[in-house]
Amino acid sequence: MTASVASVIQDELGARQWLQADLARVLGWSVQTLSEVMQGKRRLDAAMALDLATTFGIEPEAVLAIQAAVELDAARRSRDAESRLELIGKRAELEAVVPVRELVRRKEIASRDPERQLADVKALLEVDDLRDDPPFMVSAKRVQSEAPLTRAQKAWVALACQRARELDAQPYDEAGFTQFSEALAHEVREPTDFKGLPDRFAATGVRLVHIPAFPGGRIDGVSLGLESAPMIALSGRGKRIDRVLFALLHECAHVVSGHWRDGVVRVHEDGSFGDPRIEDKVNRIAQSWILPKGLEHTGPLNSAGVYELAERNDVSPAIIIGQLQHLGAIPWSSVLSRGLPNVEEALLTWH
Repeated sequence: MTASVASVIQDELGARQWLQADLARVLGWSVQTLSEVMQGKRRLDAAMALDLATTFGIEPEAVLAIQAAVELDAARRSRDAESRLELIGKRAELEAVVPVRELVRRKEIASRDPERQLADVKALLEVDDLRDDPPFMVSAKRVQSEAPLTRAQKAWVALACQRARELDAQPYDEAGFTQFSEALAHEVREPTDFKGLPDRFAATGVRLVHIPAFPGGRIDGVSLGLESAPMIALSGRGKRIDRVLFALLHECAHVVSGHWRDGVVRVHEDGSFGDPRIEDKVNRIAQSWILPKGLEHTGPLNSAGVYELAERNDVSPAIIIGQLQHLGAIPWSSVLSRGLPNVEEALLTWH
């Protein structure tokens, strides 16, 4: 049986031949307060534990530990403890693998029943056991630092794969997709130009989907192989047409380079990358599609100058502004970037 604070106090009183009233006077407590402690009707706080420890010559931590042990024992014996703790364990197991609240918010998994949630998460990740890696994670790493996918990224990629499987696509046409990618920056100039892209990608054999970013997911896009063909997913982070378009071109360059065949989930996040040789090459390819001759400017970098550069290079003015900011020719806070087109609404039509 677990010793209680009351039994310890009673033992100490017996050893000193004190009455409870004597102890109350020494402690400076009321007799009622001490009586409530002895009856288990009142918990000790830290100050009370210090008072008792000083009186009896013991450690205050030991006094509080005795109280905690009694309370824990009572909690374990409570009527609902077993079922409650089992439920909490299931919730913790799921939360360790995926961001449950966000998946519930998106109505991707059941809202309450943990058994249904477990079944939904297993189906989403395509696993029989939560300890198993999803198919897309076998030998897969984030590009950045070769670190494993975060749970938010894992859920995001799983949703992207699920969505991509729902799309019909032609057999992958490598030459056709390369030609298509080279022209993309010159054909996508307004947010509305994003609306038909999934069908155009599918015609070349590449599935293209949009999955809104998860909080803390830090992911712009991903490219990987799905059922012997490439797929690309975008989160739309940043929302500006130039940022989203470059993220798309970056993933297209990975596909054109054949990286989708190597079994690595290549996550484009926050502009930070892993192997600089691979990422520099991919960025150069994407840049060459946007500005084959580079960005040469001799005139003033004002609105008129930007529009002149856009016309000369046959791209959206937003792309020119983004390139100038990236090159450090104009600051990120430049007034030129205010009010640039937002593609979020157009991406949502992909659903």
